[in-house]
Order: sequence, then C-alpha cells, then structure tokens
Amino acid sequence: MNCEKGGCNPEQRIEQPVEEDDKYFIVVHQGTIASGELVIKDAKKRDFLAQKYNLLCFKTEAAGALADFPCLVIQGISDYCDSHKNNNWHGFAAAAAAAYARRLFFHMPTEIEEETSIKPTAFDLQSYLPGIRQISKFIARKEELTEMQEALQPTVRPHRRRAVVLHGLGGIGKTQLALEYAQQHHEHYSTKIWLEARNETTINQSFTRLAEQILQKEQVTYIQTAVDSQDQSIILNAVKRWLDKPANKSWLIIYDNYDYHDLDNAHTEDEEFLGISGQITVSMNLRGQEKEVRSQSYDIRKYFPKADHGTIIITSRVSSRKLGRPIKISKLKSLDDCLEILASNSGRNIIDDPAAVDLAKRLNRLPLALASAGAYLRQVPINYTKYLQDYKKS
Repeated sequence: MNCEKGGCNPEQRIEQPVEEDDKYFIVVHQGTIASGELVIKDAKKRDFLAQKYNLLCFKTEAAGALADFPCLVIQGISDYCDSHKNNNWHGFAAAAAAAYARRLFFHMPTEIEEETSIKPTAFDLQSYLPGIRQISKFIARKEELTEMQEALQPTVRPHRRRAVVLHGLGGIGKTQLALEYAQQHHEHYSTKIWLEARNETTINQSFTRLAEQILQKEQVTYIQTAVDSQDQSIILNAVKRWLDKPANKSWLIIYDNYDYHDLDNAHTEDEEFLGISGQITVSMNLRGQEKEVRSQSYDIRKYFPKADHGTIIITSRVSSRKLGRPIKISKLKSLDDCLEILASNSGRNIIDDPAAVDLAKRLNRLPLALASAGAYLRQVPINYTKYLQDYKKS
C-alpha cells in the first residue's frame, strides 16, 4: 500500500537522498537478525521488537537455520517492515547480499585437511544396536565380507550413497554378517544404526527409539519437538532430517528383516525355507503366505534419508536391485565351519564326533540352527548322540 492509499501525512515523510557515487552507498551492519515465520507489516510492532531485542532487521527465509547448524546469515535489506511493504527492491537486496558473500570468501581459509578416518563430530553416536546381540566369535563368510567391502568402501561412489541387499533364507546369518561388517569397518562410520524393518510398526518404533538416543547425545530442537508430539510421521521426518545434514554423511544404517516387499519374487527362497514339497502343499502354503505378505508389505524407500550420502545394508529373504547391490547369502559350504559354530556355542570338543557331523548335516548347515543347538548343549548335560536322537524324534 502506498502513502496515498494509506492516508499518510506527507509532512511526516523523510526523504533519503541517494548518491550512487558515494562510497557509503552500501552500508554493512553487523548484529542480530530476527527470524520468524511471518512477514512484519506493523511499524509499531517492528520498533517495539527492535528496541527490546536490539535487532537490525527481520526476515523469514532463514528461520531456524541457526538451530540446525552453525552458519552466518547475510541479509540484504529491501523494505521498512511496515504497511508500505513492496517487492521493488528485492532484487537489489539479494544482489547486495550475494556481492558481500562473494567478497567474504576471499578472506576465508581454503586449506582442506585430508582425513583418513572419521573424526568425532556432533553426529557421532558410536553405535545404536538395541535389542540385537552380536555373537562373540564370527565364523566363516570371508567371501561375502570381501564382496560387501568392495561394494561399500568409501572409494566406491565417493560422496554418494552406497547400499547392498543381503538376501537368503531365514536363519542363514544375514543379520550377524551385517553386524560383523559394521564391526570390522567401524573406523569408516561416525555411527552404526540398526533398525527392525520387519513391518511398518517395527520400523517406526525403531525410529522413535533412535530419536530418543540422539537426544541423549545432543539437544536437537526439531527432534525434541517431534518426540514430544508422539507423532510417528513427525519423528520419522525429524530423524531423516538429522541424517540428511551435510556434516552427517558417514553413517551406516542396517535395515534388518525387510522380507515383505515383492509378492512376485517372494516364493523362490521362502519355499525352500518352509521345506515345501508337492504341488498341492505349495498352493495351500503360498495362499496363507501371500496373505501375510500383503498385510506386512511396504515400500522401505520412504524410510531412507533423502540426501545422497551414507551407507545402507538391507537384510531380506528377497533380492532387489532397486534397493542396492544384491549379495546372496547361501548355506555354509564348509562342514568344518558348521562344526566350529557348534563347538563355539556349546563349549565342547567335537573332534572326530560322528554325531556332531551328522547333526550339522541334519540342521541343513544353517548358522542360526547350529548356534541354537550349541547354546542348548551348553546348558543341558547331554552329548551330541543324545541330542541327535531327540532331534530325530521331534
């Protein structure tokens, strides 16, 4: 609105002569800039706030920036924050701010430190692996670990996101393999995060717990606000925002047990997992399984951070190239590795024990089944022969 429409008294107008040759034509002020969500068009309110908080000016575009990361806001002033607001001087204000910012760059250091490993930062959570137990002695899987390293090492897609999908039967050892990789290469990551991705309920719960863990490390206003809201979608977006920060690009996230995301390909490995045989049995089992898949399936990509950085490992019974480089995890090839898992978990010497060999074969060389049998034998005073007899009966 101009003075004529606003009914302003022309005698109150203060003329500001401008001489473009004057070296003080552009003046730089240093001080506090008020940042908010609404444009101020009330001169009385402007003067009250400016006097109370010793403010230079007001703006909206940089609202909340300083709450997220240390920065300097350079603002070109274009109007008087009153009822006469107009956009005529926005271009000049933006150009003045850009010119000053450019000039400022010439006075800033340009040396870049070469980093061989991740240095501690405000985003350093060390590791967040709730409710998941890593085995004390990891056995076998050297080929798979090497393939993961080739796909995820920092020299691959530098400054871009790297992702793999570990796929195979349930109980094949995908989770422990992901944890072992994270442990062996911990120096490359500022934090290691584990999320239960079985369905949307579990993954949302994981993000809520992660948000609480972040707040224990540092006070992040927008995460605290999200947690206080108890709204899972708000919490998810707040944590993703934290992961998207340019300075927070060295995280590793394990999305564990993401099994239900592709109905067309879900049969292949699940049939083998269920031990299905016969066409009639297959049909009956797959109907019930398809119903379960439909009830729990979802697109995990909406739970990925938006920024193109960081490292992602997904464990699943289904392979998908859309999510990352697929790495198939098969049954243990070496019988010696199977026996070593039994011995490690049972605490017993099984050299030349034919019952132990037979048990390893009957357990289909599945690491989880072998570890469970070994843990049972550690607690119960029976030998492998007796365990094998009971196993055959069951």
